[in-house]
Amino acid sequence: MATLALVLTLGNIGSHFVGASKALTLGAAAGLCFGLQAAVTKTFVGQMGNGVLGVLDNWSVYVLILSALGGFVLQQAALKTGVLAPAIASSNSVTLFSSVILGIVVYGETLSKSGGVHRGSTIARLAIAIGGIALLASAEAPEPIVT
Repeated sequence: MATLALVLTLGNIGSHFVGASKALTLGAAAGLCFGLQAAVTKTFVGQMGNGVLGVLDNWSVYVLILSALGGFVLQQAALKTGVLAPAIASSNSVTLFSSVILGIVVYGETLSKSGGVHRGSTIARLAIAIGGIALLASAEAPEPIVT
């Protein structure tokens, strides 16, 4: 429910902006939908052995469908602004972090079971991802090609 509240809040805020701000907020809302989709997939896959009726009887299939549709609509709205860098950067980064956070909070997952060395390399990779996303989001638009 908290994820849904955040998606609705970001979608509402984004609808009041224009340009890069709109792309950023709608992209972030789409990223939350995609992060939820990634997390719920764990429950959904566990139900696959129960047959079609078992899958249709479980909440996870409906959350997957709604999060996929919501994420698609929000992502398209973010891209429609024409300001692609913040739309893509926010969507990708929020997807990454929300899926990790949901995995930890909902499923009790950990970043690494084998100690500090692996945990340190995981954190370093996350920092590199954040740096790349920040560079992408802050990049200037290329000059239009005039022929």
